[in-house]
Amino acid sequence: MKIGWALGAAVGVFLVANAPMNSGASDYQGEARIDNGAVVVDIGDNYFSPKTISVPAGVKVKWNNVGRSTHNVTPDSGKSFGASLLAGESYTVAFSTPGTYAYYCTLHGAPGIAQYGTVVARAVSEIAKATIKTKSVSPNRTVVSVGEYLEWSNKTKTRQRVSFTPAAQSADSDLAVRSTVLAAGESSKVRFTDAGTYKYQVKSVGTKSRTNTGVVVATAID
Repeated sequence: MKIGWALGAAVGVFLVANAPMNSGASDYQGEARIDNGAVVVDIGDNYFSPKTISVPAGVKVKWNNVGRSTHNVTPDSGKSFGASLLAGESYTVAFSTPGTYAYYCTLHGAPGIAQYGTVVARAVSEIAKATIKTKSVSPNRTVVSVGEYLEWSNKTKTRQRVSFTPAAQSADSDLAVRSTVLAAGESSKVRFTDAGTYKYQVKSVGTKSRTNTGVVVATAID
């Protein structure tokens, strides 16, 4: 496992290699996973999991109704996707145009309320981004192509520690690299060079604030 890194005044750049994390997320957002080239969102009673996910434009998203009730995927703004699904049914769509696609179930939610979700489709040339806030990381489920970067931006007023599990190694020594600290307003980029599921934690340094978590899936995307 190797991680090469350099931290400038405003932006840190990290290279992560050979450090796939154990799969399985423990919070309500659920796991980010791939099924036959499509990013999976489970529909339960009454939730979407993951609720918010970031993917490269052109990648397919597949909704699986794993609940007992009928649910639907309805876009907030009338964009051309959506379906009603009985228990056990699936629906797949490719988000070819970059943008933010908010949706909800009309039977059990409303825009931004109760059963709702968001797909962020990034341009091919755009770096995947996640914003560190006081109570969350958004989006905290990200799918990247192998070799692609994820950039965290610290929008809080305190230093934030991003910790990787398990530890990686420095590119030029055997020193274990377990975490990095971002000052308020600072950003850092990580490049995932190997396919796998990576878990991370974000916590304010020197405070008793909550720990926010995230998952990155690096995969070969057609």
